[in-house]
Amino acid sequence: MKKIYILLLTLTITTLSFGQELMLNGGFEDWDDANTPTSYSKAESTEKELVVFYSGAASAKHTGGGTKDIAQTVTGIIPGGSYTISLWYKVESGDGSDARIWSNWTAAGTSLDDNLDVLRGPNNSYLPNNDNAWTQYKTTVTAPATADAFYFEVRTYSGAIVYWDDFSVFKESAANPALGILSPGNGDWVEGQDVDVTISVQNFDVANGTADGHIHYSVDGGDTVMKYDTDPIALTGLSFGSHSITVELVDNSHAALATPITAISTFNTYQIQTLPITEDFEYADGSLSDNPSWNSFSGTAGDLLVSSGQAVVQHGTASEDVNITFNSGTGDVFYALDFTVVNPGGIITGNDYEYFAILKDDSFAYRARLDVAEALNGGDFTIGISTEGSTADAVWATDLSYGTTYRATVRFNQESNTSELWIDATASTDTSILGLDGTDPGTTVTQFALRQSDSSLDESILIDNLIVSQTFNETLSSNNLSAATDFNLYPNPTKSDFINITSTGSGAMQAAVFDILGKQVINTTVSNKRINISTLHTGIYIVKLTQGAATTTKKLIIQ
Repeated sequence: MKKIYILLLTLTITTLSFGQELMLNGGFEDWDDANTPTSYSKAESTEKELVVFYSGAASAKHTGGGTKDIAQTVTGIIPGGSYTISLWYKVESGDGSDARIWSNWTAAGTSLDDNLDVLRGPNNSYLPNNDNAWTQYKTTVTAPATADAFYFEVRTYSGAIVYWDDFSVFKESAANPALGILSPGNGDWVEGQDVDVTISVQNFDVANGTADGHIHYSVDGGDTVMKYDTDPIALTGLSFGSHSITVELVDNSHAALATPITAISTFNTYQIQTLPITEDFEYADGSLSDNPSWNSFSGTAGDLLVSSGQAVVQHGTASEDVNITFNSGTGDVFYALDFTVVNPGGIITGNDYEYFAILKDDSFAYRARLDVAEALNGGDFTIGISTEGSTADAVWATDLSYGTTYRATVRFNQESNTSELWIDATASTDTSILGLDGTDPGTTVTQFALRQSDSSLDESILIDNLIVSQTFNETLSSNNLSAATDFNLYPNPTKSDFINITSTGSGAMQAAVFDILGKQVINTTVSNKRINISTLHTGIYIVKLTQGAATTTKKLIIQ
């Protein structure tokens, strides 16, 4: 898969003398038994070897069968410290893709992606066999500003025998300045439009002209702001969506250090919505995440598109995943949507991560995945459901056709950890298929997401008339989102200072207006069936209308 998910959490600072070996039992001299080297958390298909070793009196003989690991978590890491990582290995048999270091820094148990090009092998690749000769792999790297441990792992693959010896994680004596953003971390979700950014600085005194230097920061590529302390940075009035903050250490003349020290965090602000949520994708063509309620949480921001009033999920080059956030409560969560698979020029084959709609928690636990699957009876494709896994647990028994629009209704129960799928249903008693029954209780889901990845033919799926709710009956109204409550907005386009808003529902109506950057510019209760837009400039806006449980969005053009 092409996506690497990153979540930076907290920082732990440990006092440590310089020039110190941190790896325990790196020479494999101590063993709990013949298959378990002391101090290692994993030792799969491993034997104590007393004849073939690089130094000392023993090594670890590692036999591949699939992928087999030897691993140890090294603690006592100082953020910003310089560490030399090394090991010795000898490949007795194999085909050239047999041995690999597979290590990474961690923060509060979560993997970081710094230095992976050398911590996953030379140029992120396999270790060379070197004709069955003992060979050292060695690299010196700087611990990320949020790291508190190092996960040291080696792998031996199927058909290979590899001997490992003299593992080392050595803290070098140099103490470099280090800068980190503790929160929000990359990929974090922050509720609301005000965000406090907390930072960490090591080996560098921050002050106004009286110390090593100070801090520069900018938000979303904007103007540089000077900061003379390490207090949290208060960002206010951010639009809902993706934001990036860049922080840098500079000297007293505002110049970058000889070796630039920077930290960047890209995070998302969001507004929690109340179920049911309806979405007809009536936005201007372009990025879906540029619009209110939708946020980018993974991949290349901006490449999940809206076209002609439909979301376009493109497996292949496009990689962005987007979501909306809600309060789910307990029990069932349903989502229903109209989908059309565009003919990719062939027949769908394989079972390779072709899911495109999911429920998820605030992290990356994906549930109730809707999956394009290989046809059963010679048709173009069929559709599947998975409770937790990356491929379908069960597939629809009837083949489906390219270019035809179908309605999928999906249920996920958060307590029983089960999922269910209907196609073109009119009642919950219609034919459905079930995903696997997972371990109870299930995940509490808080987001609906559209996902783009790689697939056998990299097909595109058009999405329309989405609803997320907690009852099956509420999903039926999505076949025509205006059926339950029909909203009307006029004149549109307009040159007037007012627009009129009517609906077939009853009760107070709320209107929120957003500009094309997602910034909320009006939030008001509709009075006398119209709102004042005299403060708005010429351009395109999105109007979100809410009345009771009904919500819709409309595009507004001011001339």
